[in-house]
Amino acid sequence: MNTTLVKVVVAALISVFLYNIFLFGVQLGVGTGLLFLGLNIYFFVAREKKNENLSLAISASAASIVFAFLFAFRDNDVVQVVNFLAAVFFSLTALYLYKFTGSFSFQVPRFILLPILILKDFVVSLYNLAKPDTWSSSKQIDKNITTSLFRGIAIASALFLILFFLLSQADPIFNKLSQNFFASIRERTITSVVIFVALTGFGLIKILEKATETKLKNELSVGKLHELSIITGSISALFLVFIIVQFRYLFSAVNERDLHQLGINSLTYSEYVRKGFFELIIVAALSSGIVIYALKFLHRFKDNQKRLIQIFSGFLTIETGLLLLSAVKRVALYADAHGLTRARIFGFVFLLWLSVMLSIFLFRIFKETGKKNFFYISLLSTLITLLFINILNIDGLVATKYKPTVNNEVDYFYLTGLSSDAVDVWKEALVESEKTLVQLETVKSLNSEDNRKLYWTRLTLDQIRFDVEYLVEKYSIQRKWQSYNLSEYLAYQKISEDAGFLEKVKDLLTRANVLESRVSDEVRFSTQLDRSVNPPLVR
Repeated sequence: MNTTLVKVVVAALISVFLYNIFLFGVQLGVGTGLLFLGLNIYFFVAREKKNENLSLAISASAASIVFAFLFAFRDNDVVQVVNFLAAVFFSLTALYLYKFTGSFSFQVPRFILLPILILKDFVVSLYNLAKPDTWSSSKQIDKNITTSLFRGIAIASALFLILFFLLSQADPIFNKLSQNFFASIRERTITSVVIFVALTGFGLIKILEKATETKLKNELSVGKLHELSIITGSISALFLVFIIVQFRYLFSAVNERDLHQLGINSLTYSEYVRKGFFELIIVAALSSGIVIYALKFLHRFKDNQKRLIQIFSGFLTIETGLLLLSAVKRVALYADAHGLTRARIFGFVFLLWLSVMLSIFLFRIFKETGKKNFFYISLLSTLITLLFINILNIDGLVATKYKPTVNNEVDYFYLTGLSSDAVDVWKEALVESEKTLVQLETVKSLNSEDNRKLYWTRLTLDQIRFDVEYLVEKYSIQRKWQSYNLSEYLAYQKISEDAGFLEKVKDLLTRANVLESRVSDEVRFSTQLDRSVNPPLVR
């Protein structure tokens, strides 16, 4: 414990120092990968010596670092959030495996809950660390080592400040950097204390709950058989009724104006998709959880007992697949008529992943496989999906192949509001905006429809101006390598090739403002800006 405490405190201090030097006050980018790299190195240093899960822990650390660096690959904020959450999840998983001395249980539900378990143990460890008897007990921390440790920190801090002051006076450039450092000293101090306490707590954490699976009897009680039969049977019956009743339009291609003829109250594809697509995804996710629960016990029954559960679970899995198919059909209908949006592409990717998982579940229902193989196949499928959304340029796909439309007009305001992954549409939006302004400039008296077009044109131009100015400032003025993002940089290079692009945007904005001044108050108040609420054509 003595050696562990010293090692953890020193590693935490070094981590805080490196954070202040390289990562404080910079935007997320390449620095995110470096942050998680350092974090996982720290977890490796603070690991338990007697560890049976070292290879798994290192694999989890590698996954965390990969997703953290992928944060700087795409500019799509949804993909970035997914990458960040994946990096956090695998970092906490790695920490759990580094600190857990028992044999890891390859259970999918417990694996998903590992971050919660580690955070629970982290809180308990911090509480134990703060108790007075923790520091007074000679069995835990030797008094001499503790005294030496704090004395070393105090002496080093004093010497550091003195030398830092002298070096600041010795060089004007270093002095300027010092002034910038102390200008944010309060924020730095608070952040540093939080990081130091968190890292120390994680370094000294003790896993309080074993993850090994308790040995169950080979034969489960009849009560569990009845429980699973009722759950899987009733849900399967519900899904069957739903599919039979709504089959005539779930899997049929109909014209948007003819939806009401099939008994569908929705007047538009937009309502049709919104009212069904995401609900079906949630239903499919919940039913997948039911199948996972059934699989936990299924193969512990005798052969003659588990047949009924296999039939019900198999039907439930197949029916869930049909629900996913109907959701895909809704998206396909919508895409053909009105293009796509970012949210629906992510929903479609989720459907693909869930379909693969259902196939794995269906195989395991009728064929008993080792839980280790099931765990690795499920994890590999998930990792491939997460990597796929990084490789696929989702915003670029929306902007170039499946442009969303509103009342037969391409929604350039939505497209320019996407990330710099959609940079290819900026020039197209600029050209269309200029056409609109030229047409409006020939009109003597602007009516409500003209004002609507002008309103969205101005917003689109303003969005492009903001995006371009942001890229120019970040990659030609600031140039902080920690904030580097590949998609942003490539977009900056494309825009830089057209030297007058930003000036043209500003010129069109000026013309739009002149036109806006010609709009009367009466027309302005009577203009319906959002026509997406009007059937038949909406995004």
